[in-house]
Amino acid sequence: MYVAQQHQLDEERAWQLVCQLGVGQFVSLASGQFDASLLPFNVVRDGERAMLQAHVNRVNPQWRSPGAAMVIVTGPQTHIAGTDLPAEKPEAKMPVVPTWNYITVHLHGHFTIHDDPAWKREHLARLVAAHEDTWRPETHSNYQRINNALNALVGIEFEVEKIAGKAKLGQNMAAMEIRDTAQRLRARDPLAAPVADAMEEIAVPWALAREARVENARQAGRSTLPIALPDVEF
Repeated sequence: MYVAQQHQLDEERAWQLVCQLGVGQFVSLASGQFDASLLPFNVVRDGERAMLQAHVNRVNPQWRSPGAAMVIVTGPQTHIAGTDLPAEKPEAKMPVVPTWNYITVHLHGHFTIHDDPAWKREHLARLVAAHEDTWRPETHSNYQRINNALNALVGIEFEVEKIAGKAKLGQNMAAMEIRDTAQRLRARDPLAAPVADAMEEIAVPWALAREARVENARQAGRSTLPIALPDVEF
């Protein structure tokens, strides 16, 4: 995944998103072809190691080719309309065009399988506890049915070797423009509020820091030095 400097999501925030959502596209390779399944997962840590534990139906062939894989976790995302954005300035060299703002995390690693009932039972108990408030297998079903379900599943344990987070939230704009765009977005589409919130929480501070660096350079009499333009991504 290409990530421009201004779009880099620090590792702690990336992990927060992964743990908060607990679901992602599990992508693996078999016989030269990619396959993917959207899977809920548990995050399990063992010292320095971090694993995502999930499961697939036994008829899903994806579990039969353990090895290199990745998991893609998608955070808030939305279309940014042209009317959400600031008007073009007469002196502008780049256009102001509609775009898509989003947060995503890519996890790279490898996976192994678990087919023993004890592992799968513990995994399912953790998964249910993470996503359910009241339903529990031991009280809303019975052990025979649970065991039947376990027989139909194969456990997946994905060990994370690399994590990369990307937050494309309008960081190429000035801080005030980001705030204004977030406000217009929130007013136009209340369902897009998570993206507007992220723009204010992540993109605005980044833009403010960039503006402070530029101003400091000018104050120091170095304004004639070339200042790198942001890597614009529409």
